[in-house]
Amino acid sequence: MTDQDFHSLALADFDGDGDIDVLSGGGPLSQETHKLFIWENVSADGSKWKEHIILKGKRIHEAVAADVDKDGDIDICTKPWHGGLHIYLENKLIK
Repeated sequence: MTDQDFHSLALADFDGDGDIDVLSGGGPLSQETHKLFIWENVSADGSKWKEHIILKGKRIHEAVAADVDKDGDIDICTKPWHGGLHIYLENKLIK
């Protein structure tokens, strides 16, 4: 159990292995420290997943997955429910 109030969902190939992985993060009603997760599709057919916490302590809302820096991999942009903070996470998995 994550105790997160998930406010975003993005499906993309974050690790570059050709299958779809899942991104979601905790919004304002989360019951513990806010976290942003990627669930890696380890088996390629969706039968086995590996959880990665990629950010802690920031509320997540309206996350978007795209190749922002045009280097061929999927990056993440998000923001909290309120406030002017914008978060950019460059994908460092793929070189």
